Amino acid sequence: MSRKIKIHKALALFPADAGNLDTFKMVPRGQYVVERVANPLKKDGPPWLQIAGEPWANAEACWQSLSMNWENSSGDFHIGSVIPQVVLAVICLGLMLIRPNHGAAGNAFADVPSMKMELSGLVSQLDNLPNHYPLMLSEAQRRYEKRYEQAIYSLDVYPRYRTAQQTRQRDVLGQRPDLAVYVATVNALDDELYRAWHNWGLSNRAAILADIEERKRRILSTEILQKQKQAYGPLQMVGVTEETARPWMELNERVEWEVVDTDPALKEVARQNRECADVALKLMSRINVLKAQIAKAEKPEKLAKR
Repeated sequence: MSRKIKIHKALALFPADAGNLDTFKMVPRGQYVVERVANPLKKDGPPWLQIAGEPWANAEACWQSLSMNWENSSGDFHIGSVIPQVVLAVICLGLMLIRPNHGAAGNAFADVPSMKMELSGLVSQLDNLPNHYPLMLSEAQRRYEKRYEQAIYSLDVYPRYRTAQQTRQRDVLGQRPDLAVYVATVNALDDELYRAWHNWGLSNRAAILADIEERKRRILSTEILQKQKQAYGPLQMVGVTEETARPWMELNERVEWEVVDTDPALKEVARQNRECADVALKLMSRINVLKAQIAKAEKPEKLAKR
């Protein structure tokens, strides 16, 4: 039996009969006529809803979660995400591979050799930063990362997380508009997880969360989104400044509190993750400034040689 459902956010849909998450399409917010169909991924899994007359579907719980009124449902996507992709430890470890290309403007008459020497020292500090936090390489880190994911979707943390992500994603999309598919996909999946955590009418929350997490993993591992993710990672660090780092540092502190509140045994590993992420942001901010100052100082010289 078909019925109508109205969603307030864009939703990823998949082939209803193939059980293939490598193929999907995004449908915008609006009203749809849907029909209940069997779960194509798991024989006895939660039912899916398929658009009537079309082969596209998603889990019924996902449709229902997006049909709820929510204070931020003003558009198809908020240009806001992990990276999702973003546990604090991954930020720190990922920064080791990043070399920024530009940043805030500097003084064209600065001492370029001294700035290059300082830049080299800061890059070296950044490369070796995780080595100063041994618990991030221990078994406790795995427990922390699980708690971190739960903390991100808490009522108090998630709005802060999305606000910080909005600025970062806007900067990245200003440089690479073609990465919009990756950003929109991550945001939509994050919103699904957030609603699943806080929809108190769900009787099988654990199964639904596991289903969304698995779909998220498989979607983001597709070839197209993998390439976009690889391009997105370095770009999000290029725009780090003292101003843009501030909300992330505040978020890091709030996440640390949330993790420790739920598992006091993780107090020290949570502190190390937060401190590592904060130091990395400060180093990256200064590196970006130096890169811009050096480029500006050397520009007149390069023009003179032409």
